[in-house]
Amino acid sequence: MEIFDQVNLDQEKMVQLKKKGWTDLSFFALLNREEMISILGIEKSQSNLKKLDYLIEKIRAKYQPELMNWHASLEDQWNVTSGSINMDSILDFNGINAGQLTLLYGPFRSGKSQFAHQCLISVYQKFQQNLPEKIALFIDTESTFRPERIGQMAVGQGLSPHELFKKIDVISLQSLSEFSQVFPKIPEILRTKESKFLVIDSLTKLYRHEIALNNKPINSIIADLASKLNKLQVWAKQFNIPILVTSQVTAAMDDSHFFKVIPILATTLDMYIKQWILLGEIEQNSIVTTESGVRYAHLLNSQTKREQIIKFQITMEGIKDYF
Repeated sequence: MEIFDQVNLDQEKMVQLKKKGWTDLSFFALLNREEMISILGIEKSQSNLKKLDYLIEKIRAKYQPELMNWHASLEDQWNVTSGSINMDSILDFNGINAGQLTLLYGPFRSGKSQFAHQCLISVYQKFQQNLPEKIALFIDTESTFRPERIGQMAVGQGLSPHELFKKIDVISLQSLSEFSQVFPKIPEILRTKESKFLVIDSLTKLYRHEIALNNKPINSIIADLASKLNKLQVWAKQFNIPILVTSQVTAAMDDSHFFKVIPILATTLDMYIKQWILLGEIEQNSIVTTESGVRYAHLLNSQTKREQIIKFQITMEGIKDYF
């Protein structure tokens, strides 16, 4: 709230404002002079009124163009299909959307990596007529990148695995320190190779491992995650690409959560990722041979869609609708 330093606010008042939640300057763009005086708790001196008018004008000048730029950016938006019409229908803009982060989480065998593999193929298909040097960067922290499975899916969808693999960059990492070394290089990779898609499978595994080591304060580890999520958010918009982040899960320990599992470090993830998809295996179908591979996808957080649940199926050829 440095912008308010020009008005006579003492430190105590600033602390009180922050405790009340007045930290988003875009909110102040909607207020008039009297409302700002009331919230800021300042005297109606001629000097303060003049400064307030200046601040109102400055804040509106800053945030109104941001809104217009956001609307204009819709014209450049594109998305990656999941391979399932039902799945796409519940997502923002009918797919994994460029310019934003999408969180995919769920327990083991829920289909997170299969979903990511399908998206790689979908990006390749989308740009097949004008392929860039690389179509995607896949950061693998759990040894979940399976060329044999992706090749199988590619053949099932009429593609050459050899040609597909030439267009994917894969980086395998095992620790947060390794990730921190690679992370600053991501924008250069996206820029020089014109990559259209970024997958981090899984991001939170690295942070869970770092917390378990107990070598650093938890607050500093969480701050590191927040910093990286903020940069990913910026890069999604800067390069106009979809970024898919997967997460391991942990048991919900209190009644405030409706579901039995939540993403690791869910509170921090929620600050930066606005589209959440919970995947799970449908237990009653898991032992039925004719219905093997049936999963559910539950859209929990979304900027444009209501909460919904659909079924999908993992087949030899990839992700398909299940009816």
